[in-house]
Amino acid sequence: MDLGETQAGGACLTEQRGWIASPDSEVIISFDVDHGEARPEMWPKHDLLGCSTTAALLQQRNASSFVVCAGTCRVAALQGMRPSKLATLVGDEVVSIAYRDQVLGVWREKGPPRFFALKAPLLNAQLALSDGKVIDLVAQSDDGMVILRVPTR
Repeated sequence: MDLGETQAGGACLTEQRGWIASPDSEVIISFDVDHGEARPEMWPKHDLLGCSTTAALLQQRNASSFVVCAGTCRVAALQGMRPSKLATLVGDEVVSIAYRDQVLGVWREKGPPRFFALKAPLLNAQLALSDGKVIDLVAQSDDGMVILRVPTR
């Protein structure tokens, strides 16, 4: 299957489709191996952050605007949230995370943000993942790498 000229800088899989994007590309390619179909998704200045089992998550560069692509794509904006690459999907809902000192904030599409106290400051959070029940945040602390588990609701 010809996937075009996009190099796999970022890639992920849902149950139905594969998604590939390069950091410099304006095109994100989605493909379905079973049906031999590859289609470009034109989302200029967006990065592929990852996938859940049902959807891919894109983020507009330097903004708190996201795109959720399942069968079709929809735009999701998180009000009051500064741009953060720490985002994941809980079901098909975007959840984004920010931290400062010993406070962790979780913004959702629906509902107000939630804040959690941390035992120690985070130095560098790198990845947010969710199984729909909890959000796991992989981060660096003074004690080394940690995984923070945050409830989704």
